[in-house]
Amino acid sequence: MDVSSEELTNFKEKLLKLSKALFEFYEAITRGLNTLGHDWQDQKYEQFVGDFKASKEKIRTISEQYEQWANGHLTRKIEEAIDYEIS
Repeated sequence: MDVSSEELTNFKEKLLKLSKALFEFYEAITRGLNTLGHDWQDQKYEQFVGDFKASKEKIRTISEQYEQWANGHLTRKIEEAIDYEIS
């Protein structure tokens, strides 16, 4: 195996941190848009929100995918690497 369990574990931790940071950014954007909506109440606001909604949701989706990948695939690969290292 070309990668150690330690390297995979470090990568997993970084990926989970990135996932968390992206989700926090998603939440900040959502709060900002909601706050803006309290003061800006016309048709242009709805258009503005509509323009950003798809991009905002992509951030959430990427965050979720990174977390799933780290906790699924990487966890299995770490276990495989540990088994390889002790054999």
